[in-house]
Amino acid sequence: MSTTTNPTVAPSPFNQDSADIVLRTSDHVHYHVHSVILSQASPFFRDMFSLPQPGKTVPSKAPSSDDSEKPVVDISELSATLYTLLMIIYPVPKPLPASLSLIEAALVAAQKYDLELPMQALKNDLRASLPANNLLGRNSLHVWAIACRLRLEDVAQFAATYLAFFGFDELGDPGDAELRGVSAGDYFRLRRCCGDNFGFSRPTFKFVEPLKAASGTKNIPTLDGAAGRATDGAFYTVPYPDVLIRSSNGAEAPAHRCVLAMASPVLRDKLVQVSEVSTVVPAPNPRPLSIFGQSQSATSALPVLQIDEPKDILWPLLDICCYHHLCRPEQHAAPKPPSLIILARMMAAAEKYEITHALTELRARWNTLARSNPLNAYLAAAEAGQHALAKDTARLVLNQPSAICTQYSAELENAPAQAYHRLLVYYTKCHAAIKAELSLVKAQFPDGNLKPMAKEAKEERRWSLHSFLHNVGDSATNGADGIVSATRSLLPEYIKWRGTETSLSSEARQEAKNLQNLSQSLPIRLENAIKKVELKL
Repeated sequence: MSTTTNPTVAPSPFNQDSADIVLRTSDHVHYHVHSVILSQASPFFRDMFSLPQPGKTVPSKAPSSDDSEKPVVDISELSATLYTLLMIIYPVPKPLPASLSLIEAALVAAQKYDLELPMQALKNDLRASLPANNLLGRNSLHVWAIACRLRLEDVAQFAATYLAFFGFDELGDPGDAELRGVSAGDYFRLRRCCGDNFGFSRPTFKFVEPLKAASGTKNIPTLDGAAGRATDGAFYTVPYPDVLIRSSNGAEAPAHRCVLAMASPVLRDKLVQVSEVSTVVPAPNPRPLSIFGQSQSATSALPVLQIDEPKDILWPLLDICCYHHLCRPEQHAAPKPPSLIILARMMAAAEKYEITHALTELRARWNTLARSNPLNAYLAAAEAGQHALAKDTARLVLNQPSAICTQYSAELENAPAQAYHRLLVYYTKCHAAIKAELSLVKAQFPDGNLKPMAKEAKEERRWSLHSFLHNVGDSATNGADGIVSATRSLLPEYIKWRGTETSLSSEARQEAKNLQNLSQSLPIRLENAIKKVELKL
């Protein structure tokens, strides 16, 4: 609470002398409100007003409108947001429904201040907006996204049924603003709803909760570890530390200047700026100690090197990249492999601090994990802001088409919806590029049914190049590499239908030669077509 003078007063009815509280918005507009009305509408305000208020107060019927005699409550909302909420709470004529962006801002504030009546009224405004304009589908997507961001399950399902009925695929590319703050898991469930053609019936799953199929999956690691000294043995047994590392979330770990300086030129420059302490207190016992396990007395006099990375990233990065090679393998087990998201952020930190020798090892670990689970690897790279890494990994995802569209993963819940959507667009464009290249091949061989088998064959059969290419291009299980590999089997497939290569006629031998050339050039043409498709992140 604070007091203020010379206010910019809000319009009626929030400028009345009978008001006993002033709400000051973040854009410096003063709302003269009645605490009794706010207390009835919100348990939050009721509890706040029940506490003793500093400063002067005046009776509710006092004629003065001087703000210096009324407690002033600073709130973080803009004036337009507060006006929308108060107009619902106050017994006055209601204005027309606000824009979707203003409704969302007001809903956020209503949840914050526990305003039940505005919550219901604003949710009704969201539902009413669905058939309110000509851009029905786009409006439905915006309403669905708002509902997902605010975890409003009933509104999300209501909007999704509109999208499913009117055609989700007709909307085009959703914008960043529409999918802002929406998880890939939410988007996966929306596509599943629309793909299952629920129409106006309600789906059996919830949009704002992970699918039941993920109940047995491991929790996704977070990067908000508590501060304090590292005691989990993340580093190896190296004695006599001479500097104390402090992570961005306040965790500390003793380390060694020479090791850090050799590992990173950026850290070397930062170490130069670290002020030396006059006296360094040596460890009471010179025997080897885990540098993360020493007592407070042994490291309290060390200079501090602040590094702007959380300990979940910093500790394993220094462990793997700086200290692991200093210890004998028989003394200590190899560090536990980090998760994909931690590994992606470790690679970003290694690039930031120019720990170049670490990137080779980290990328080798990444490639091993990414090949076994490319979708999760792509999502982790996108979430970590490693766009180049995400683009490389997206190529691996093309080899598992079923994982892209239909396979649920718990990592979807932490990844942004826009990154997942762009992966789906990338997959669609790559598949279209492959089919376009195969269509060019068909044009080069207008007679798709090639010549008969060898002359001595008892039964004349034809082998269709067009059918072969069509089946290869439309296969949903091959994946990009599978399609490319299948085109290398053109000649063996042709000979299988013709008979042995020695039994081919001279005309068939020429066809076989043409197919051999095609089987050598087509995989290269397909790879080049895929490379031309850009993944936008």
